[in-house]
Amino acid sequence: AARSAARLETLDDKPTEFIYKKNTETQEATPEEEVEILTEEVEETDNKTEIREDTPISSAYEPSEEDISNPEEPSDIEEGIDDKEEPVESVPEEGEEIPLPEEEIPEEEPPLPEAPTEEPMPVEEPSLSQEVEPTQPVQTVVENPAPAPNVSASEKPVVPPTPLPPAYQFPPLSLLHAGTNQASGQSDVRQKAALIESTLHSFGVKAKVVHFSMGPTVTRFELKPEMGVRVSKIEGLSNELAMALEATHIRIEAPIPGKSAVGIEIPNTKALSVPLHDVLASDEFQHGKGHILVALGKDITGKTVVTDLAKAPHLLIAGSTGSGKSVCINSIITSIIYHSRPDEVKLMLIDPKVVELSVYNGIPHLRTEVVTDMRKAQGTLNWAVREMEARYQLFAGAKVRNIEGYNKANPDKKMPYILIIVDEFADLMNVAAKEVEVLIQRLTQKARAAGIHLILATQRPSADVITGVIKSNIPSRIAFMVESGLNSRIILDEGGAESLLGKGDMLFKQAGALSTVRIQGAFISDEEVESVVEYVKNECLKQEQQPVVYEPIDLSVPDKEETQEHMEEEQDDLLPEAAEWVLDTKRASVSALQRRFRIGYTRAGRLMDTMERMGIVGPAEGAKPRDILMSKAALQALLNPAEEKSEENQ
Repeated sequence: AARSAARLETLDDKPTEFIYKKNTETQEATPEEEVEILTEEVEETDNKTEIREDTPISSAYEPSEEDISNPEEPSDIEEGIDDKEEPVESVPEEGEEIPLPEEEIPEEEPPLPEAPTEEPMPVEEPSLSQEVEPTQPVQTVVENPAPAPNVSASEKPVVPPTPLPPAYQFPPLSLLHAGTNQASGQSDVRQKAALIESTLHSFGVKAKVVHFSMGPTVTRFELKPEMGVRVSKIEGLSNELAMALEATHIRIEAPIPGKSAVGIEIPNTKALSVPLHDVLASDEFQHGKGHILVALGKDITGKTVVTDLAKAPHLLIAGSTGSGKSVCINSIITSIIYHSRPDEVKLMLIDPKVVELSVYNGIPHLRTEVVTDMRKAQGTLNWAVREMEARYQLFAGAKVRNIEGYNKANPDKKMPYILIIVDEFADLMNVAAKEVEVLIQRLTQKARAAGIHLILATQRPSADVITGVIKSNIPSRIAFMVESGLNSRIILDEGGAESLLGKGDMLFKQAGALSTVRIQGAFISDEEVESVVEYVKNECLKQEQQPVVYEPIDLSVPDKEETQEHMEEEQDDLLPEAAEWVLDTKRASVSALQRRFRIGYTRAGRLMDTMERMGIVGPAEGAKPRDILMSKAALQALLNPAEEKSEENQ
């Protein structure tokens, strides 16, 4: 303690100023020069202060800084030394370790842990670190700018791709009009129930109304007959009940599936509409699961009816004019816009009316523009068949069975579901009935696993439009009001559609269901459709800065060359003989072939058309006879090319 106090007293004036000047010079020097300067300082201080024992470099010049910063605190330091005796014992240890610091001077870090041996040292070591470290931060500042541009350059290509794929913005429900909850009073319903019981009792039928369900437009009364009463007898009294209740139509469901009761459906005095807003806002639609989820409306009990078209898998819609088919199609398309993203479901719309579905042009859900030409409509079905075959080839390569397995195996390359909607199917059948029927048959039989689904709508549900082949492959059907029970049986294979009220009143028969469900279809106006479409278009413009551009697809119809080759393969047996007779007599006319070979006009005309196509005779020129374009030898070579080649070989 005495030695340290003496050392502090000797370093009051000149040594401290000298060391301070040296320290300022060492801040600008390199680490190697610092080592030389520090050694010189140690030697000079040893000569001037006459200290008997040499100390480490840190203890030689660090106390001087404390004197400069706090020149009035030597007494405090001495008091701190007197209070603690442990550092006193460590002083001779420093003397013993003198050669180690002289050898380790270039590193400067080993002396730092020795500082806690004395009280003045911890206070002064920060000043040493501040003197030595300024050279290091200069080096770190020089090193950091080099990797900094590399980090920013690496981040630039990574940041843009994340915002580039814009998320599809679903339109808000505020674009649709909400309905008003107005229900008819139960007193009116109870009066009707009592009237039904009294009317049946007057005809000798004992039954009692046990329950009733109020829907938007229809109320169903559940009637439980007593033992020994035939159900058919209640069905036969439908006209009497309608007259007693003053109702336009009455539908009797005998019995109700799953219940031991007969259902009598009577129209409400005040029919309520079912806005699409209320159906889309329901929990059944918001939390429903399905690839092509569609909202249809509300059933008799007021429950929302939602179905998945991917499980349908195809849908047939039929009904008379004004029954609600077009509104139902608009509701289906709007439901898809509100539930599915463009990369999940693609639509292909065929509109023979031209003005019914053209409003949807420009939405991202369309695979191509709305098709209004019937020839292109046939080409659309051809494209769907080719797409189906191509998808099955991909499934075979990926070793999966359907589109769900493929999308799970390839989450980065998911296939979208394709929904083809034909607004007026009868017009398409009038253009090319055979070809369209074959294409639809192939699609309805095989396209379900490929994710391609059909919706066919027609006003004329006759047998020549909805053939047995088409009806057998489309299990899900919707029947609106029709004129007769015969048309109802063509659509649903059962009656009941002739008793519907119209304006969205429908019977829905789902695939696999044993009975039909009566639904009041959801209503959406043309203004609401336009507002939803405009919103989707504007969102696409904001995200992509340009209107939606559809990828071009081939909608061409196969040429007739294939059919002609098929016809040539099935040539008439009389063709060689008829061609020789025409060349011999120079008379190329249909009537001459009829008289000569005693055949009908159809067969003779087909023979003449075949000879014209083969180049034997020229085209017809009115009343003038046809020209003969081929010789007899050329005809033999044309009809028997194999024999001609064999003769040449011989």
